[in-house]
Amino acid sequence: MPTPPQLPRRRNIKLNTRTHELQISLPASANEVWEAVSTPSEIVKWFTSGARIEPGPDGTPSQGKLWLAWGDSPEGAHHILVWEPGKRLVLGYGGQTVEFSIEAAGGTTTLHLVHSGFSADAKFDDEYEATFGGWSTYLAVLNYVLKNKRGQDVVNVTVTSTVERPGHEVKPLMADGSQALGMPVNVVSRPKDGYLVVSVPALDDSPVALFCEAFGGKSCVTVSAYLFGDGRNHAETIRERARVLFAEIK
Repeated sequence: MPTPPQLPRRRNIKLNTRTHELQISLPASANEVWEAVSTPSEIVKWFTSGARIEPGPDGTPSQGKLWLAWGDSPEGAHHILVWEPGKRLVLGYGGQTVEFSIEAAGGTTTLHLVHSGFSADAKFDDEYEATFGGWSTYLAVLNYVLKNKRGQDVVNVTVTSTVERPGHEVKPLMADGSQALGMPVNVVSRPKDGYLVVSVPALDDSPVALFCEAFGGKSCVTVSAYLFGDGRNHAETIRERARVLFAEIK
């Protein structure tokens, strides 16, 4: 199956915390990658469905907040700890940090992502694994968008539901993107078991990401569609298909 240019890696940094480290080579300039990770109108093309910046004391994003939201969930504040345009962005929230480092090389740009601060306690294993799968999936979407949809407007449709079934039962039901979405798809990437990125010909080849994240005996299932071109006219199609999918797997 096609995959992002580099597969993510993960490693432990401290005895009492865990860290994810991911790296991907993107077909864009350093400035375009910076815009993708730091500008709200670009963030929604590959990541969250909502994004806005609250300026810091000096009126710039530095030391301000980046507010992010998924679907109907309340938005959450991420403190902007480092703001170096074109080079480095560091966000902090809940004792964790997310660092984006950007380095141009030839006609591509390497994006290095480090998400640190996860507890080493086994009770946080599900969160740790879900975050790795999530970042791997979002970076696959970013790579696809920069290759195929750069500069286009988007309608982001993200729908989430909690299913009262364990992940090992739900993941096989979402492995076939065509069946899950009820329409033909092309597989873009399978970053991890329970995570899938496809493009949908009927939606102007817009990318759609499917997530099945296990938490205890339950599963959090998410459909994130990044609708470009004529696909923007079919937001309700995605919402309806998500409702059908959630009903089928409950």
